[in-house]
Amino acid sequence: MKYLNPVNWFRWIGQFISAYLYSIPWKEAPRAIPAIILILALVVIAGVAFTDDSNWRSSLIARQLADASEQDDYETMELVLRRQLRAEPNDNDLNFRLALVLHEQERDDEAKSIMTQLATQKRFEQAARWLVAEDFVGKSWGNLDDDQKEMFGYLLKLVNEKTPDDVNFKQLYADYLIASDRMKDAAVLLEQLSTAFPMRGLQAAAIYRRLGDEQKADELGRHTLKHVSGMLDDDPTNTVLALAVAQTQLFDKQYMPAIQTIKRAVDRAKTDQERQRARSAMGEAIVAWIMHLKETATDSPESQADLMRKLSVAVRFAPDNPRVLTLVADMVLSTAQSDNPEVQKLQRTLVEGSSPGVSHFILGTGALMRGNRESAMKHLKIAAELLPQSAAILNNLAVAMTTRDDAELEDALELIERAIEQTQPKTTPHFYETRGQILYRLERYDEAIPDLLRALAVDSLKLNAHKALAVCYEKIGMEETAQGHRDQIEAMESESESDQDGDDENEFDLGL
Repeated sequence: MKYLNPVNWFRWIGQFISAYLYSIPWKEAPRAIPAIILILALVVIAGVAFTDDSNWRSSLIARQLADASEQDDYETMELVLRRQLRAEPNDNDLNFRLALVLHEQERDDEAKSIMTQLATQKRFEQAARWLVAEDFVGKSWGNLDDDQKEMFGYLLKLVNEKTPDDVNFKQLYADYLIASDRMKDAAVLLEQLSTAFPMRGLQAAAIYRRLGDEQKADELGRHTLKHVSGMLDDDPTNTVLALAVAQTQLFDKQYMPAIQTIKRAVDRAKTDQERQRARSAMGEAIVAWIMHLKETATDSPESQADLMRKLSVAVRFAPDNPRVLTLVADMVLSTAQSDNPEVQKLQRTLVEGSSPGVSHFILGTGALMRGNRESAMKHLKIAAELLPQSAAILNNLAVAMTTRDDAELEDALELIERAIEQTQPKTTPHFYETRGQILYRLERYDEAIPDLLRALAVDSLKLNAHKALAVCYEKIGMEETAQGHRDQIEAMESESESDQDGDDENEFDLGL
């Protein structure tokens, strides 16, 4: 029973400890002090080394990371960051910095994978900004596929929600919404931007007018006009502000005040470049006025003469402006059969008052529409040499070259690509249709399809585009899609036989 008595156990333990202490050679103890100190030091160091929360360890890693960053030692930076991530794998900032380091080492796939996870799963704003700058800024909207467009929109929305005061990203997001045809959402953002960028308010007003909200459009237009007019009063010689005021007046259909504003800008311009810009704006303002008047004008010689007199003023101010050039050609060609002496005189005035390049463009386009290909080629080649930056001339010359018996397709393709490059990002479907038809005739069907699809947006181009698309899809093995376009052709031809005759006679719409 004595072995079960706890008192005995305590006595025996005490006897053991006493005997052990008496057995220690205390006279030799000082010799063990260094070993004891070493053991204590090792324990402390081990504790620091294996404790992630140690301030000393964190400071050491931070210094190591800073030194590696100064020396652009990305391998060391990656090593240190991965060591930190082992302790904090969900730290967004550490993952973001690791992705940047991987990007600097040209390991882009790994970097983008991390950034995409941060943006989509963690909604980390900095990763979204990086992806926008890396994958989307500077790229053409038409070159993005549907998944890329959706991702672009998600990233812009994320940044806009996280930092609503960042006007640069707000502008990007507004432009994205416009490109995605989400006009109502875009108008809301543009209205917010109008406080910092007044002309964005005018853009919002134009969208509201397009959506049928005339009251909101007029309200925003007047607000923008008041804002920019006040700015012009403070700086009356500022050409940019004057043209902004004129643009807003044109939106409000104040055509004469807009023209007077531009005339003052021409007179007050400080440099030749500013004066040239104002003169070009004058031409466009008069063109806008004429187009407005044509909505209610009759086909009488008097009405035609009045419009042509106004157009002659536009020619005097901006003889090389593409819109003026196009309207001159349109009016001269549309009144070519008139026997009214005043109209005929004004026709000559417009052609003679235009620059030589414009004159040859008009004569060449008229010859092309009459089917005189040789004469058209001569005039348009001269026009292209005189006005090499005119996309309309290049387009029509490309059309003339492709409709000849000995079609110069490669040269025509080079011309229309120059025209498209000059007009981007506002290239008209007519130019794309020209290039699409050329690529179709070159049997480059895959390349022709995107351009021909763009041409479907214009009624006058639809029939020929559908015809070419049907063949293109058939050639690349997409028979079901090809049949869909053949059905469209049949429906359009059954609606109007006269349209078919017109299209067969003139394969390319000139877009005048």
